[in-house]
Amino acid sequence: ANVINGGKDVHLWVAAQLCKISFEEAEARYLQGDLKVKDARDLAKVLNFGLAGGLGVDNFIEYASMVGVKIVPRQFKSLKKTWLNTFPEMKDYFKLISRKTRTGDAVIEHVFSKRLRGGVNYTEACNTYFQGLGSDATKSAGFEISRQCYCDPSSPLFGCRIVNFIHDQFLLECKEEKADKAIWALKKIMEDYASIFLPDVPATVSEPMIGRCWSKDIKQCFDESGKMIPWDKKFEVKNKNS
Repeated sequence: ANVINGGKDVHLWVAAQLCKISFEEAEARYLQGDLKVKDARDLAKVLNFGLAGGLGVDNFIEYASMVGVKIVPRQFKSLKKTWLNTFPEMKDYFKLISRKTRTGDAVIEHVFSKRLRGGVNYTEACNTYFQGLGSDATKSAGFEISRQCYCDPSSPLFGCRIVNFIHDQFLLECKEEKADKAIWALKKIMEDYASIFLPDVPATVSEPMIGRCWSKDIKQCFDESGKMIPWDKKFEVKNKNS
């Protein structure tokens, strides 16, 4: 929480510990394209998600390989030790989960929403307190987005439609002339409704995008007046070729 609230990249924070350098040095080297720090950040992301989810050595290695990070068994103990030293509060978290799941399948009550999840084992319980929290926050936002799309003529989102939800991002269709106002309304809903479930670690939406197609290459584009305009894959390809 302190790292996130301090405006720092939590994956880069762990990467700095792995590289045995300061966060400031890791950040500077990462921005310069340093491959060692980049690889460490990729590994840190796997540690933050996989270890927080309670994975043991075999499942962790399998999970890492799925996202292109190679780990061998002899590395696991050292990596986990570094990660736990970085976030020592996780030791208490795992003890809590162990107590809750000691007798087998557990019933977990989610914070804030009070939603119950039954038949939960150890790794599911480890995951559900943050994955489930993220789900409560985003689905709450999704309901309000839908309400404004269909039922609120005064909203910039009125007439827009949700066409997909990808992990933590909503994909909407709308008329191009209203896209700029719609994207900022969407950003506000995401942040406002997430804050209900994340009062101590306020969520932020980084770089909302407008595009004529969905792509991992998409980037923010603005006209001379500062209005966000659609990114277009055809223009990107044309610029690269030229």
